[in-house]
Formats: sequence, structure tokens, C-alpha cells
Amino acid sequence: MKDQSNRPAFYYWYRQLLCCWMVLLYFISLSGQVPLSLSQAVEKGLRNNFDIQINQINHAIVDRRIKAAKKERLPTVDIYATQGNFIVNDRSPTSFINDFYRDRNFSVGLDGEWLLFDGAQGKLNREQYQLNKEEQETLGQIALETTIYQVLLNYYEALIKQEALKVAEESRTLSLERLQDVRIRVNLGKSSQYDAIRFENAFLLDSIEVIHQKQAVIAANNQLNLAMANDKKRRYRLTDQLTYQTRNFDLTKMLQKLKRQNRALKNQHLSLEFVKLNTKAIGKSNLPQVRLNAGLSQRFNGTNFPETPRIKSNTFQFQFRVSANYNLFDGGRTKRAKQESELQEQVEILKAAQLETRLEQELIGAIDNYNRKKEVLRVTDKLLKNIERNIQLEQDRYKNGFSSALDFRTVQLEYVNTKFVRLEAIYELVVNELNILQLTGDLTSNWNKH
Repeated sequence: MKDQSNRPAFYYWYRQLLCCWMVLLYFISLSGQVPLSLSQAVEKGLRNNFDIQINQINHAIVDRRIKAAKKERLPTVDIYATQGNFIVNDRSPTSFINDFYRDRNFSVGLDGEWLLFDGAQGKLNREQYQLNKEEQETLGQIALETTIYQVLLNYYEALIKQEALKVAEESRTLSLERLQDVRIRVNLGKSSQYDAIRFENAFLLDSIEVIHQKQAVIAANNQLNLAMANDKKRRYRLTDQLTYQTRNFDLTKMLQKLKRQNRALKNQHLSLEFVKLNTKAIGKSNLPQVRLNAGLSQRFNGTNFPETPRIKSNTFQFQFRVSANYNLFDGGRTKRAKQESELQEQVEILKAAQLETRLEQELIGAIDNYNRKKEVLRVTDKLLKNIERNIQLEQDRYKNGFSSALDFRTVQLEYVNTKFVRLEAIYELVVNELNILQLTGDLTSNWNKH
């Protein structure tokens, strides 16, 4: 009897030691983790993303081309100098020299050219560079959206996996408490060995689930590293809490935003503008071009004949001319090219309409999914409160002998599964909200509201 009375005291100290050990292991695991907030994750992702860096370089190239286009009509001036040495053995019967001689010369000159009229090609080039700038700006926004989307999605997924691990650990802790309680009750003769085995099985199953959830946390952390383009994998401790406020989306307003702000649709419309500009350029390719050329040169020459003093001479020359060229007939190539370009315009118009229809359907589906998951979350929250009360009642029922270990395990699994369903609903809400914001072009301005 003395040994039986000492068991509760031993059990109490055993639990205290186990709790201290678990807390110590928890803090040891945290010591190697880097704290990371959502805003820090997005900043890292934007700073490291290669597509954004490439776009910035391309944008700088386009800016340089735009500045250079303003100087395309300026005249060009070249200076040149040449020096020649010739040894000639002239044996032609028609030549008045008919002898051996050496000739040396040196020339220096200045040439200039000015394109007076280029057939409007300079203006068309400037329009194309401006379209290139708009294209790079749109591609830059797409790169920003994609990066923010990936970082937000992976950050929330890592948060979800952390919460899922907490749920699994909570279930394991509850199973351990019931196992320890039932062992005491078995020693006191108040429970059967069958109940002890059932609770031990539940504890082992929950331990396996904790292992799986830990692996899921590691995998989510790796995906977050990839989304931020880290050069080395780091273990992060996410500092943001998993809190989510549902939103109401007006379909009509969202569709209007999609047509105005969607980056992919804007890029498609820019493709149409490029084709229109190409058609315009082909139509003006046969316009005449007028050039002004001017130059001056000075030539110094010296010729040596055998047994004759060197003959020296110098020549100064100035030239000035205006030239124009105009294509009268090209075999119909320009006409065919223009017709093909006009047909390509129709293709781009159809592509834009096709893309807009597809994006509208995606937006409608995303909003519909969001509303369904919002209802699932509302019902799940209510169900979770009921099951939490049910667990308390089931614990009391089991202690008083009104329910079995199987009944308690059933309620416990209902509680765990409901929490998992709630986490999945939150994740689906985040995914659909991000899709809606990306489709409507609001992601870059609204990401910090998460």
C-alpha cells in the first residue's frame, strides 16, 4: 500500500521533469533560427530576385536609347589621314613615263554628313523606344507581382505548417496526459489494461504525426528560401502571427479593375501597339531620304624618277553635294509586308480578347472559391468551439466511467481534424485572395495589408 500511495508523487515529479526537458529542447531549437517577419521576407525577395535585376538593366538600356534617339538627326563629322608609298615599274608602251619611279603621298581631310529627311524613320524609332520603355515598366511590375506573390504564399504556407505542428504536438500532449492518467487508474484498479493500450497507441500515432509535421515545416522553410532567392538555406522563425481577416469582393468592381490594371493584359495590348507601329513603319518605308554631304581635303605628293630631283605637288579639294533617293518599284514587297502586318494586328486583337476572357473566368472562379472557403472557415470556427467544449465533457465522462477510451479518442480526432480543416481553409483563402489581387493589379499596393 505504501508503494501505491507514492505513485502519484512520483508521477508529479516525472511530469515536471519532462516539461522542463521539452522546454529546454524548444529553446535549443530556436537558438539556430533567424527571426523573419512578413515584410522582411518580401524585402529580401525583392532585393534578391534576378528577374527584377534584369528588368532594371533593360530599363536603363531603353532610357539610353531614348536619349540617344534625340541626337540621331545631328550631323556626323569624320577626320581622316592617309599616307601611301608606291614603287612603280611602268613598262606600258602607251605610258609617257615608261620607267621605274617611286611615289609618296600624304592626305588629310574632313568629311561631314547630315540627314536632312529620313522618311519619318527617326520619329518611328522614338515611338518604338517609348513603347519599349512602357513594355519594360510593365514587365517590371509583373516581376514585382510574381515575387511578392511567391514570397507571401510561401510565408503563409510556412506559418500554416508551423500551426499544424502545434496542433499535432497539442494532440500528442493530450494523448500523453491521458496515457499517464490511465496508467495510474490501472494501478488503482479503476481502468483496464485495454484502455492503457488504446491510449498508448493514440500517443504513438500522434508522435508519428508530429514527425510528419516537422518534415512539412522543414520543406516549407526550404520553399520560403527559394522564394526569397537566398544563396544559402537558412532556418527561420516566423514572427508574424497566423491571423486572417476575411474580405468582401465586389465582382463588378473587380472585373473593371482587371481590365484597367492587369499587367498581363497591358503587356498584350502593348504587343498590339508594336504591330501597329510596324504597319505604320512599313507604310512610310518608301518615303524619300535626303542627305547633305560636305568635305575638304589636302593632299601632298612626291615622285622620284631615276637621276631626277623629287617632284613635289599638293592639292586642296572641297566638295559639297545633296543627294536624294526614292524607291520607285520594289516588286510589291512593301505592299505584301503591310498586308501581313495588318493581318498580324487582327491576330493580336484576338489574343487580347482571348486573354481578357480567360482572366475574367479566373477572377470569377477565384472570388467564388474565396466566398466558399470563407463560409467553410465560419462554420469550422463554430464547430471548433463546440468540439473544445465536447472534449472537456468527454474528459469528465471518462473519469466518471461513462465513456470509453475509444469514445475519447474519437472526440480528440474530431478536434485535431477540425483544426487541420481550419488551417487548410485559411491557406485556401490566402491563395485565392492573392490570385484576386494579382489579377486586378492590386497586389503590389496591398501586400503589406496581410
